[in-house]
Amino acid sequence: MGDRFKDWEYPAIEEEKPTKYNWVVQNKDGLRLGYRTDIGAFTYINAKFGVTIEEEVQIGSHCSIYPVSTIDGKEGPVVLKKGCRIGTHSTVMPGVTVGENAIVGAHSFVNKDVADVTLSVFLLWLVVLFVKRLKANHNDPVFLSLFSVFILLVLEFSKSYDFYAGISLIVVSILSMKHLEQKTGM
Repeated sequence: MGDRFKDWEYPAIEEEKPTKYNWVVQNKDGLRLGYRTDIGAFTYINAKFGVTIEEEVQIGSHCSIYPVSTIDGKEGPVVLKKGCRIGTHSTVMPGVTVGENAIVGAHSFVNKDVADVTLSVFLLWLVVLFVKRLKANHNDPVFLSLFSVFILLVLEFSKSYDFYAGISLIVVSILSMKHLEQKTGM
């Protein structure tokens, strides 16, 4: 995480009061905070059923971490593994584990486990890149074969991340195939 954590110290955490970095913890006895963490301002952590934030985790501003849901009654500890990053304005729901070095994009609603080293935003970027290349190479059979394999791999990989990520990738795939049909007359 670089030199900015050279002099890092554990913050003083008081029940339902902002830390010096302006993030708040409710049920603070259920929080396990790792070394060299970075939690953004205005983030809310409810640790009623346990929240573990391992070392070198980054959480963006305005995030919410809930090991209990008042909407559906779900309960379960939340674990943010070493080196993971949670983008700004994201919500992590009960029972979720975000894997080591995983990256959750901004404004995400995380209600399922995220695998280690999952780059959810990166996958979407790759699909967009391939669709742009598809427009330029729509008559190249080798590229079309590679593109089909790529889409299948992305869809399979996205299953481990989130239902909505999978749906987004399917929509992009369908749109790109419709574009292909228009260009090739298939």
